[in-house]
Amino acid sequence: MEDFGTAMVLASLRHDEEKYNLLDSVKRRLSEDTHFKSLFRLFIEEEARKREKEDIYLITTKTFQDAVKKFEKYFPSVFSQITIDPKEPSASEFLKLLRVLHEAILEAQNYESTTLKSALNKSGLLKT
Repeated sequence: MEDFGTAMVLASLRHDEEKYNLLDSVKRRLSEDTHFKSLFRLFIEEEARKREKEDIYLITTKTFQDAVKKFEKYFPSVFSQITIDPKEPSASEFLKLLRVLHEAILEAQNYESTTLKSALNKSGLLKT
């Protein structure tokens, strides 16, 4: 994931070894987590259904990489709606991993948006 990777690079550049190690650990754990694999598989299947039902030219997900980018782009907007039974240990751990993923994606997206904000500000289009 690009934004998650950006968050890791930012932690490295900021010499925040603790955060970098946390993000690296979360990345490895999510790649092995059955809940995450299942969630992503369902997301890919939904994208495939859209491609079959809708006008193919309106669907931007054409490759696995496109799906990963789309997942990462929209994940923060739905994170607050996620409900997991905290009594199930593996589900509780999964929620913790998703929380770190969510925070890392938001941090990277906010960091990247500063370039656009700066350009808009210089152009006089951004209200400060």
